[in-house]
Amino acid sequence: MYIDQLGVASGVVVLFIGVSLISLMYSRYKVLDSPVKQLGRRILLSLILFSAGGIGVIVDSLSKSQLWFLAAIPITISYILAVSAGVHYIRRIMYIGNYRQEEVSEKWALTGGYITRKSTKDLKELLMLLKENSNGLVVIGREPEEAFLRSSGVKPDRYIWLSRTGSPNSIDPAKLHMLQEEILRFAAKKGGRIVVYLGGFDYLLLYNDFRSVAKFLLNLKDHLMMKASLLIINLPEQTVNKLQESTLMREFKWLDEGRLLSEIEEIALFGIMRREGPSNAGTESSQGKSGDD
Repeated sequence: MYIDQLGVASGVVVLFIGVSLISLMYSRYKVLDSPVKQLGRRILLSLILFSAGGIGVIVDSLSKSQLWFLAAIPITISYILAVSAGVHYIRRIMYIGNYRQEEVSEKWALTGGYITRKSTKDLKELLMLLKENSNGLVVIGREPEEAFLRSSGVKPDRYIWLSRTGSPNSIDPAKLHMLQEEILRFAAKKGGRIVVYLGGFDYLLLYNDFRSVAKFLLNLKDHLMMKASLLIINLPEQTVNKLQESTLMREFKWLDEGRLLSEIEEIALFGIMRREGPSNAGTESSQGKSGDD
């Protein structure tokens, strides 16, 4: 049986290094916060490909056939992925660093209206990031708050339960004006810049005709835009017909999760830089004064 012992040893070393780094990186990845978690995800993928390259080296060393590509391809892709991830985040930091806080704030405001098929559970990462970089997250849902927290893993700043039970924090789905008032009251209290995720669209249609619900959503979106806020509507498949859907799409856009995550990422990175900057400066300043004294 053909065995290239040096090649096998090299492959084992590469595989051992890759698996060890994956284990180390994964333990760090679990506690990372967005947007740094996205960088961690890319590094993890790079390490997995690097480990696969180690397996490729071993396979090539056990065969007389020329199977070097089994190692070369994944290791090369791993290298490219790691370098591109690093360059991407360096460019982000340099780009954001060229803006003052006021300019960044004006450049990206949480405004507009979007429609998505995804639930809060599917949008957990996005909603958590929106919550962290806004003045508050409001979620309107069909289930009680406790059940919502268990199913979605998202804890909003304000949860509104669409229910006719009269329970605390619930609003009758037939009273759209009360629902709007409650949302706008929260936005005013927070000084604007909030995010509203509206679920239970089909439940609203049980107690209101489509025209009333559409008017409510358009009016709510306009009021929220005036307060530099964002409205996201969950619209499951077959909730409305094609004509009704096209009516909504005249005023709303399909949610582009990737684009929105990218924009929030810029603000989040800027916030990290801004928090660290004054703190470090203050520390250096105090140290300098202590030295002078």
